[in-house]
Amino acid sequence: MSTMSYASIWNETLQKIQESNYFDSHTFNSWISKTTLFKIEDNIAYVAYRSTITFSILKKQKEKVFLRGYFFSVNVDNIW
Repeated sequence: MSTMSYASIWNETLQKIQESNYFDSHTFNSWISKTTLFKIEDNIAYVAYRSTITFSILKKQKEKVFLRGYFFSVNVDNIW
């Protein structure tokens, strides 16, 4: 899958996360919106992030992320 496809999938996902109000606007805008989808392999979404704060937020949530009609567990042990 091309980088552009990952960007498109992740932008769509971020929009759904934002619309769900799962995170307050400050958390979403400061930390979550700055993530990128690095790759999808074996039904695991690998998310790139800029700080350990973002990692802590994602690890704490341990929720499933909805991507294009499929649920992918975010495996926080493999996020980098």
